[in-house]
Amino acid sequence: MNENEIREEGGFDREAIISAAAEYIEECRSEAVGAKSKARFPNLAGLCRHLGIGIETLEEVFADYPESYGALCAVFEDEALNSDL
Repeated sequence: MNENEIREEGGFDREAIISAAAEYIEECRSEAVGAKSKARFPNLAGLCRHLGIGIETLEEVFADYPESYGALCAVFEDEALNSDL
């Protein structure tokens, strides 16, 4: 997924970003299977790289939706705490 796929008229599509986060996490998990050296730890910076945007842009997209941003952050925290990496 790239920046063009998450853009909508006047900004970014929050739901597309959330879907992209799930896709990104799954990619990290699948890379972790079999080869620890290729494993990637899912995180917000990695999501931004995956989307082709910066952290500041991600924060701006969710500025009016702090509960959604908090939920997204909680997903990554949960991944960190419960990861086998």
